[in-house]
Amino acid sequence: MTAIPDPWSGVSAFVRAVDAKSFSAAARALGTTPSAVSKAVVKLESRLGVRLLQRTTRALSLTHEGMLFYERVSKLLTELDEAEAALASKKGLRGTLRVSAPVELGRTFVAGAVRAFLERHPAVRVELSLADRFVDLVEERIDVAVRVGRLEPSSLIARRIGQARNLVYAAPRYLRRAGHPRHPGELAQHACLRYLSGGERPLPWVFRGPDGLLEVPVRGPLDSDNGSVLRQAAAEGLGLIRTLDALVGQEVAAGHLRCVLEAFAPEPLPIHAVFTPTRNLAPTVHAFVDELVRHWRTRTGAAAGGSAGS
Repeated sequence: MTAIPDPWSGVSAFVRAVDAKSFSAAARALGTTPSAVSKAVVKLESRLGVRLLQRTTRALSLTHEGMLFYERVSKLLTELDEAEAALASKKGLRGTLRVSAPVELGRTFVAGAVRAFLERHPAVRVELSLADRFVDLVEERIDVAVRVGRLEPSSLIARRIGQARNLVYAAPRYLRRAGHPRHPGELAQHACLRYLSGGERPLPWVFRGPDGLLEVPVRGPLDSDNGSVLRQAAAEGLGLIRTLDALVGQEVAAGHLRCVLEAFAPEPLPIHAVFTPTRNLAPTVHAFVDELVRHWRTRTGAAAGGSAGS
């Protein structure tokens, strides 16, 4: 019996390779091997009778014919994903959702949103990865990443969750003992508890003064890559801590920490959920981002922004 030709054979591998810029990254996204992706693209080129990709040892690039083909088939694959997503949404959300977030924000905020999301959608499984580094969504097969700060221009889709301010806090007992700093320049005489981001050396604390941004080198008895350790130490009166206000809401409400130098705080930092255009149609992605926004409003009482390209 003659097999029916599959017009989609190799197309997904080709589009994913273009999006990921390598066979290796495409293989990870598709759950296969680089050689399998390469062979699928070669077979597609053979069937079409044209070369779609120029291969070098460092990168892939589209030929003219490859660009024309990519523009057409990527749209068709998007429509196919949309059709499948529409059917899947009627059956309820299911499958695996891969989420990435910075360590401290992930522990104090994103983890709570994940728990609430799983209660609403018990057929979904979440893989939550926490890391203080830039995560390549395509390379690492991440569906949604939470990012703090202004986004660089890219092809990613971004939805604003909210914003947070980097403020300095201290326990009332520390302020009674060491005094209340009135200007960032006074921090040289204070014990400052510094956060080690991604294992790097602690950075100067940045403030906003009348003449622009002001970087202040600080020192103290404790540096740590664990924000919970620093918050606990600050609450017990060991020194000053600089952190996002969203991370210390409970300690402030309980009176264990008090904000200082608020008049010199830099501009608030936006917090976004970002995802690739290919995941823009996935109901699970949008449902989880909705949960992030809802959870942020519940924690902070603040409204979030809308969707936008980053």
